[in-house]
Amino acid sequence: MMNAGGDWDFEGANTQYLTHNFHPFAARFIPQIPSKLIQGYSRIGERILDPFTGCGTTLVECKLNGRDGVGVDVNPLFTLISRVKTTPLSQKELERISSWRDNLVQKAASFCGQSILSDFSSKELTATLPNWKRIDHWFSKTAQKELAAIKSQINTFDNQRSKEFLLTCLSSIIVRVSYQDSETRYAQKIRPVNSFSVFNAFFQKLSGMMERMKSFSKVCSDSKIEVFTSDARRLDFLEDESFHLVVTSPPYMNAYDYHKYHRQRMLWLEIDPLPVRRAEIGGHDTYTKVGADPETYFNDMRASMKEMFRLLKSGRHCFILIGNSVVNGEKIQSQQRLQEIGRDIGFVDVHMVERKVDKSRKSFVCGARLEQEHIVCLKKP
Repeated sequence: MMNAGGDWDFEGANTQYLTHNFHPFAARFIPQIPSKLIQGYSRIGERILDPFTGCGTTLVECKLNGRDGVGVDVNPLFTLISRVKTTPLSQKELERISSWRDNLVQKAASFCGQSILSDFSSKELTATLPNWKRIDHWFSKTAQKELAAIKSQINTFDNQRSKEFLLTCLSSIIVRVSYQDSETRYAQKIRPVNSFSVFNAFFQKLSGMMERMKSFSKVCSDSKIEVFTSDARRLDFLEDESFHLVVTSPPYMNAYDYHKYHRQRMLWLEIDPLPVRRAEIGGHDTYTKVGADPETYFNDMRASMKEMFRLLKSGRHCFILIGNSVVNGEKIQSQQRLQEIGRDIGFVDVHMVERKVDKSRKSFVCGARLEQEHIVCLKKP
């Protein structure tokens, strides 16, 4: 039985250790929660599922705690990030990335006209600008050229794991160097982007990621982590009763549009946002419409919870972190509805733990703050 009296608030805890710091992700699942659940409800070598893997927080904790992990998400950007955060790189791979970076520093200086003594010509660094609609609305010409130049060099890397590591680094800085106001406000905000500033942001982030990956690779286990780009409502490619634990945090209804706020990143990485938008559950745009029906969200969650039930071994637990929502001016008790759905599906020992949210860490659209979350505990008989 889950300890309802335990500390689940984790106020002031460091949530950015090791690879958890790799990529911005609003409303992220803080790692202390899956870590505590993994250690308390599974054993080393067992297999854990997160069907809404997001930026891979549960999977990183699986890797650190010696459990095999499977993560699923409809967004290819998120599965890329999750894969990179859970894939250790060897010292040799990191040294090759370091040499690639040093080479790019020289090329970038010449490209930006900052090093006339460089051995490299700016012609060696190409920058074919993308031509998608409204790119000039979201990016200065300087940012476009420097992002395109970095991406062209990443594409020359022949090691796929290292290439994905570099693409994740590039993705992590895109909103910062764009005209998008912030990670949680999808509006244009014009700000100066000086020559070499995009390169500089990339190099700084890359150095930090390399140090963190070096540390992660030393302490992580050899457990197997698998990441799939798919829909949590349809997991037919996974076998019945093949998991010892489910730990997940699905999108909260009417809280955040992941496809929108990561749209510029997806376009730069040549990921089509439209299929993601269509498949995304709980989006803010959907549930702010007049007459929006919250039952559509719970129907989607019922379908995904049926899959969780099917995949979970008998006698094992499923934990879902969820927050309440407001639709049509009415507060929706999401945790209660998930409890009811869980019982309907066949889960037993259904109970719940309430936790306070650190207001400085979990924000949603338009500056809205979530004050409480609930961990719904379900057990398969």
